[in-house]
Amino acid sequence: MGTGKYLTYNASRKKFLTKEKDLPAVNEKFHFMKGRIDVNIGTEGHALTTRGYWIIHPEKVLNPNCMGSNAGGRIVTEAFNISNSSKGQRWVILSGEGLQAFDQAIKDERKAELEEMLAHIKALAETPHTEDASGTDAALQTKLSEIEEKANQAETTTEAIATLTEEALAAGMAFLAEATPKSVEHPFDITFLMSDASLKDGEGWSTKPAISFSCGEFFEKAFDFNQTLTALPAGTYQFKGQAFQRPGNTEDVYKAFTAGQDNVNVVIYAGDEEAKIQNIAAEAQTKKLGGSETAVGSNPTRYVPNNMRAASFYFAAELYDNGVVTQLDEDDSKMKVGMRCEEVQAAYWTIFDNFRLYYYGTMSPDQVTSIRQTVADKAQLDGPFATPADVYSLSGIRVRQQATSLDGLPQGIYIVNGYKLVVR
Repeated sequence: MGTGKYLTYNASRKKFLTKEKDLPAVNEKFHFMKGRIDVNIGTEGHALTTRGYWIIHPEKVLNPNCMGSNAGGRIVTEAFNISNSSKGQRWVILSGEGLQAFDQAIKDERKAELEEMLAHIKALAETPHTEDASGTDAALQTKLSEIEEKANQAETTTEAIATLTEEALAAGMAFLAEATPKSVEHPFDITFLMSDASLKDGEGWSTKPAISFSCGEFFEKAFDFNQTLTALPAGTYQFKGQAFQRPGNTEDVYKAFTAGQDNVNVVIYAGDEEAKIQNIAAEAQTKKLGGSETAVGSNPTRYVPNNMRAASFYFAAELYDNGVVTQLDEDDSKMKVGMRCEEVQAAYWTIFDNFRLYYYGTMSPDQVTSIRQTVADKAQLDGPFATPADVYSLSGIRVRQQATSLDGLPQGIYIVNGYKLVVR
């Protein structure tokens, strides 16, 4: 080791330590157990691939003490966890040559992160927008050019590259603070600020759902699934995600929904604002999309997802989209986004995927939701709601009986007395 000391195990303190000792005693020894999966460090073409090892104190138990590391990078002692996900317990052991390759791989990885961040910030600048303060665009371009020039210098260290990534992000947020998109339809896409928005592994969220087919689910379980974003500019935001809840048995839920009873108790939220997500019956289809699906209703028969694989097909078809609009004031720079369910009963199933976050600058929340208001108000004046009428989804499901407006319905397209109406 670089310290000139030996790694050892102190049996009386039950801790892994370093010690100046040539020959360890029996009770100071430990085992190396090779991991089952590769450790990949760096980017494609410059990656280092190796295996990690569990460092275990030998004991006649299934969960002996094992050397791990905490979030701060300090050595800790943990109970051995044999799962592949226990990355904090597996250690990479490298030769001098391997260490050089490791250093280069890390540097390449940091460069790739910087390039990705620069691409995100440039995409913001390319979004049609107006400057709220003169010189906003020029200031961003100057800063990005400066960052790229420093990154291309041969002597730039790994730590310096990481700092440049932070500077690029800060420059992007400073730009957003002084810019507003030209239209509601094309806001600034800032989904890249979120951790694992597409649900690959659940990292960065407050709690971990079951994840498969890039979908997350909670079954018969209350939850608050969220993450907090920081250093955000003041302005209006929209948080979106594909999701639905089946609040009970599929057949009972479908019958209740078509009779006008929603019963969904899951909300999608951003900051202080929240909105119910869609009922599983709201996007029932007349044709199967794939996976295990349940047939509901008749004349015609319709289908809804019955497992995660099927839900992934429905999400891929851009169904079950939800959103909520909120606003950050000048004195606030952080926002919690997520989904929450405070109470569940038997067979309650919630599944979700594809979260997105958009920024609208100085537009008011009313402007962001103005399309919905305009369509609904015009419809009420011009015909569909001149008298109470039933509201149907595009797939022919009656979602509301004898209604007088679209207020409170999830986003989507609805049919009322032959009129096609949009709720955004």
